[in-house]
Amino acid sequence: MKKIVSFILFFSILLISVTSCADQQKLREKNIYAMDTVITLRLYGTSADVNSAAAKCEKIIKNIEDILSRTVSDSECSALNGDTDALYYPDVVFYDTISKAIEIAEITDGAYDPTVATLIDLWAINDPAVTEVPTEEKINDALSHIGYDKLTVEENKIVKSDINTKIDLGSIGKGYACEKVIEYLSATELGYGLVSFGGNVSVFGLKPGGEKFTIAIRDPFVQTDVVGNISIDSGFVSVSGSYERFKEIDGEIYHHIFDLSNGYPVNNGLVSVAVISKNGMEADALSTALFVLGLDGGYDLYISEKYDFEAIFITENKDIYITEGLSDNFILTSDDYVIKNFEN
Repeated sequence: MKKIVSFILFFSILLISVTSCADQQKLREKNIYAMDTVITLRLYGTSADVNSAAAKCEKIIKNIEDILSRTVSDSECSALNGDTDALYYPDVVFYDTISKAIEIAEITDGAYDPTVATLIDLWAINDPAVTEVPTEEKINDALSHIGYDKLTVEENKIVKSDINTKIDLGSIGKGYACEKVIEYLSATELGYGLVSFGGNVSVFGLKPGGEKFTIAIRDPFVQTDVVGNISIDSGFVSVSGSYERFKEIDGEIYHHIFDLSNGYPVNNGLVSVAVISKNGMEADALSTALFVLGLDGGYDLYISEKYDFEAIFITENKDIYITEGLSDNFILTSDDYVIKNFEN
């Protein structure tokens, strides 16, 4: 009997010890698949707290995706993209996102434009079955339905002046979702962490000793390599690049970021743009806008101070241009690249 009691006592102590060890606070990683990408959460806390937070984050993200995604058949985006000229009483998620999208489109003179969907569908960069460059006639027809000025946001409705105008919020929706996830995580008991939506990364909390977070910038030509690291203590980092989605047709490479002045993929010497901002939607949309504007146009937007952000531009010649506010927070790690000044 004593042996049985001793065994039970030993087993109980062992179980408590194992549970305590497993539930210690440490950095843990969770992955979620949503918004057409793998979302990685690196959160500092106990296993129970991290699991609970990750489940809540997944709900937040999936809810946003169900509203903003045009590939979800019953989303509000799909409803507005249908055979209608208005969406009445939109959900606050859709209303806030489309309002911000139109604002950024106006500020960037259409370099970023949420109505680009007809051109995206025409080129079908993600569809390997499409192996021909669209005709000029088809490109011009797609362009005729594009323009942020075709959208009007009113108090209880969003109106389209062209019924064939289609909305795509892919280049701002992840930024919005990242904002909401960080907003939630910042209010939890978790110590600190990082959220990665592929090309969108954000951080929250304080690392031990006040150490900054290090965000790696991918090499556009060798995507398993890194060109350099950004140090930040808060905020959002969004990267847009021609290497992300592309296809080859008759020996030419065509990527997924379009110049709406001609309907073709942007060809201005840039291969990647990273934007660092305190606003997730702005970081996401501005990385696209700066890519379209090019090196000079992007820098002009930066010095205009219409938005508060920093940026990294990488050219096809492997030159790197960084804005002034990053001079002490970016470290080049690749010998294949050279940092240059905008003035030169």
